[in-house]
Amino acid sequence: MSRFANRMDTEAFQVFWAALQRGAFISDAAEQIGSYRKQGSRWVTVSLVLFLTMIPLVPLIFLPRGKVFETTLAGAVDAGRVTPELSAALRDPVVGAAHTYEMLIVAIVLLLMVTKPF
Repeated sequence: MSRFANRMDTEAFQVFWAALQRGAFISDAAEQIGSYRKQGSRWVTVSLVLFLTMIPLVPLIFLPRGKVFETTLAGAVDAGRVTPELSAALRDPVVGAAHTYEMLIVAIVLLLMVTKPF
């Protein structure tokens, strides 16, 4: 127990709690004692812009290609087998590229959330 007590920096701890009592956020209080580097919030704006770039994919790619897929699926159900048209609709490279773009944007936003580079 004495090892832990010896490592406690009571002055920093008091500054931290005093900042919290004044209503500061934890990150602001931690910054005052020097244990946290306050990062900017520009990464939030960049993440939002990146996320918003995915919205046009819905009306431009997913809805029109989804209608084509729906009709080919109905034809395959009527035929009782997987038709070549259904296989082609499932392997649509434009839809695949759009999904890859979505996954890439989500990975970038996640990376920005974790690293907060700017």
